[in-house]
Amino acid sequence: MKVVIDTNIWISYLLGSLLQDLDVKILAKEIKIVVSEEMHTVKEFKHLIQESIAEDIEAWRETFDILADKNLMRQIQNAEAARLKKNKTAFIPWEKVKQNV
Repeated sequence: MKVVIDTNIWISYLLGSLLQDLDVKILAKEIKIVVSEEMHTVKEFKHLIQESIAEDIEAWRETFDILADKNLMRQIQNAEAARLKKNKTAFIPWEKVKQNV
């Protein structure tokens, strides 16, 4: 079987659960790894991994900023309570929000 796996797929495999059986197929020789010279240098892999980690770190920072903001967390809790009570008057319709963006 011929399979082309680009750098992004390799990174997803290495950092996540995507293609978790890839190693099994490679070890069973169902898939043969071929790398061209112009493709995927160690430097490119390193850059993509660092970029991916940096994006994750930034997302976690944003999450922690939200969690640390007591006023914002109170608003989120109030909105969730209103949603559970199906209080539609507590929300702005998406169509109206889009007009102001």
